[in-house]
Amino acid sequence: MNNVQLFGGVWGLFCLLVFVAISVDLVSGWRKATERHEAHTSYALSRTISKVLMYQGVMIVTGCIDVVLSVCHVTQLLHVVLLDNLPVMSGLMCVLLCLVELKSIYEKAEDKSRRRLKETAEILTKILHNGMSADELKKFLENSKHVEDEQVKESVAKN
Repeated sequence: MNNVQLFGGVWGLFCLLVFVAISVDLVSGWRKATERHEAHTSYALSRTISKVLMYQGVMIVTGCIDVVLSVCHVTQLLHVVLLDNLPVMSGLMCVLLCLVELKSIYEKAEDKSRRRLKETAEILTKILHNGMSADELKKFLENSKHVEDEQVKESVAKN
């Protein structure tokens, strides 16, 4: 395998890893929205497409930087021959973008859980302050935009 094939193969692998990270973020967000009975919007999908285009554009630019560094033999000048003819900048950018996507996955889960907890606390506060009867509570939960879980509504209706 010659140096150009090695360089191209490693760079292609980095681009693929970034795409996989974006896909995992999309699937994670989709799954969390499904669990919370939230709508799947085209806006979220268009943000993912924009992210793919932006991130892959960044990978192309860092690939160009790597080509310049390779042609100018920068790794040899720095006496780091082990990294000669490898897309080092693309590798660093791949790690950075994958870390950003990983943080995005965990932020979404935490934010949605926090929001759900806040909504539940608001409902409980209203119940405690208003001294609602069972019928009023049932009506409140049926009309609430915050409660979308059908099982909760059914269990309240049974009581």
